[in-house]
Amino acid sequence: MKLIRLVKKALSKKHSSQKQQELRRRLDFAMSQSKQA
Repeated sequence: MKLIRLVKKALSKKHSSQKQQELRRRLDFAMSQSKQA
């Protein structure tokens, strides 16, 4: 998935743990939504 690659790029650029947790939550939410769809 391209989305995961984009998130990984963002994580490698911004090392603030708070941002990582927020992105991870969004990613988990997106994954759960795509599974339901």
